[in-house]
Amino acid sequence: MKEIEEETGVSHGSIENIVREIEQGELTIPSIPFDQVNDLRQLSFDLRKKGLEPSQALLGLSLFERLRALDISPEHLSRWSDVAFHQDHTGQASRCDSSQ
Repeated sequence: MKEIEEETGVSHGSIENIVREIEQGELTIPSIPFDQVNDLRQLSFDLRKKGLEPSQALLGLSLFERLRALDISPEHLSRWSDVAFHQDHTGQASRCDSSQ
């Protein structure tokens, strides 16, 4: 919370009150449903826990969307990366042997 205090100039007590109101569903922000506010709070917490900045998460989302557009699902990502890694210098995919 210290980071929020420094960036916004809002006191520690006010920030604690706002967080408590959000957690208890008491804080309302016009035109924004409570569950969206809570989802953003949870996302912020999860990103911080993993040591990620929002820009890094956005990059990951962009990559995920690109892979999905190529019809590469998460369960096939490992196989796809093996094929890409084993491509030879002519640009042709070489045979991937998972027993190596």
